[in-house]
Amino acid sequence: MAPRDESLSEADVVADSLIIAAAMTGLIEPQRGVIELAFYEGLTHDQIARRLDLPLGTVKSHVRRGLQRLRAALEVTDAPH
Repeated sequence: MAPRDESLSEADVVADSLIIAAAMTGLIEPQRGVIELAFYEGLTHDQIARRLDLPLGTVKSHVRRGLQRLRAALEVTDAPH
């Protein structure tokens, strides 16, 4: 997990977590599951491939596509109001 930015308030951290959780619900399976294993459980791509019995390249593709979708969803969220 990434180190916490000490300049963020607890409210900012909670708000960021809620925004990311909402964006995660927009991912399709297995992208969501692979992203969760990588970022919430800290597994490597190789560990995910073994756990899910998927080829390593497939796991890497799911991570890449999932992150692209999250980035797109978060860019809309970060638009000025």
